[in-house]
Amino acid sequence: MKMTEPNPLQIDQMADILAAMGNSIRLGLLMILYGSEMIEEDTPCLRFSQIKNISGIASDSVLNHHLGRLLDAGLIKKEPHQNESGQVYPLYSAAPKWNSLVESADLRSIIRDIIVA
Repeated sequence: MKMTEPNPLQIDQMADILAAMGNSIRLGLLMILYGSEMIEEDTPCLRFSQIKNISGIASDSVLNHHLGRLLDAGLIKKEPHQNESGQVYPLYSAAPKWNSLVESADLRSIIRDIIVA
């Protein structure tokens, strides 16, 4: 097998992912969203207010900042949802990229122990 020079774009993408995961608040948010999938298999997505309550982050702007970094890194998804009365609001969930990282690093049981009381 021959070693080749790394692609600068791939290195930048990896750096963005690691930077997003390297912050304790964002890592906690990832664990909350992944944990919601473990607990609520039918509705694994969370509203902003639910994430705020679970995480204990008091500031909307701080939570928006951290969710934005995770979205930019492709670690979470944000999708519109319409309730019965027609109100549309975003739902957040762990993205396949994060789920793959959790599974490949065998972190599922660690996250379960931390999230599920």
